[in-house]
Amino acid sequence: MYKNMEKIKILAFLISLLLIGCNSKKLDNTIKNISYDDFHINENLDYEILNLDTIWKPNNIYYSNNKLIIIDKTQDFFAQVFDLEKKTKVCENIPFGVGPHESVGCWSLEITNDYILSFCLQSGYLIKYSKNDFLSKSKIDIIDTYDVGDYYPSTMVLLSNGNLLASSLEDTNNALSLFDRFGNKIDNKTTFPILTNTQKFGDFEKKIAFENRIYYSEANQKIVVPYAYTDIIDIYDIDLNLVSRIHGPIGFEPIMSDKNGMFGPSASCTKVSCVIACLSKNYIWLVYNEGKDPNTSKQLLVFDYKGNPISVYNFNINIHGIAVDEDNNTIYSIAEIPEINIVKFKYKIND
Repeated sequence: MYKNMEKIKILAFLISLLLIGCNSKKLDNTIKNISYDDFHINENLDYEILNLDTIWKPNNIYYSNNKLIIIDKTQDFFAQVFDLEKKTKVCENIPFGVGPHESVGCWSLEITNDYILSFCLQSGYLIKYSKNDFLSKSKIDIIDTYDVGDYYPSTMVLLSNGNLLASSLEDTNNALSLFDRFGNKIDNKTTFPILTNTQKFGDFEKKIAFENRIYYSEANQKIVVPYAYTDIIDIYDIDLNLVSRIHGPIGFEPIMSDKNGMFGPSASCTKVSCVIACLSKNYIWLVYNEGKDPNTSKQLLVFDYKGNPISVYNFNINIHGIAVDEDNNTIYSIAEIPEINIVKFKYKIND
């Protein structure tokens, strides 16, 4: 009798696990779970220091037309442009200030065929410049400024169809906020992932739990959204149809807490993903830290624009930004070894 009871308990336990597994799969059937085994290449890369002049405290890095654009928030001009062949500074632009042609910040850049757009987090503006002028001149004119009013975006890009796509805590009806060129809001059908930890959250709570960064590839007409507190990456087409929703390779979820009426990430157990990415001609490059301290990122994940895992690159130094020259198989990054330097890595890809 005792043995039969034990068997019944074990059987009931196994059935409960099976039910839990089935329920978790049904939470969000748009999610594609991945592991490190799904990547074609897993390779360690060695770095080489670039001896560029007058590097101070760079925050981000971009590549275009054989030039590096280094964003430094401590300088009078936010953007420093370097010629990679000569290893010298070509120009510096986006002057700090509140006057004409000035900006109070430069949070990120969006680089298209003809333009470079600077997003200022402090003002919520997206500012458009001529790409040729940006890469060659210190005094550049502002072509256009985009503003979405009281939605106070934390990240924003200009799409090829003229619309603006942003993340805003003020818009609780949509996961991502869509606006026309004049800042008028357009409703859309974007939704956040449904996870075990977040399925009971309200709309505003989801906005906090799924903090993100938006990137746009003009060449591929794709939008890429990595999240801060879960290693999920969303890929949309320009019409905001979900192309792929990747979860992994660790597969952690946001862990939030509500203390004294302040809802946010739990300080004791929240894992932080990395939202630093680079979109090149054929690939999505994402700095990854396995849910650890974002300042100790030593890994790069590569996907194609369908969301297929391609490569994992491992480094023996912490990287703080990413720019890719796909034509020459070169990755550029910011590293402290121990002083701040710009480094490059040579890679190979076989998808």
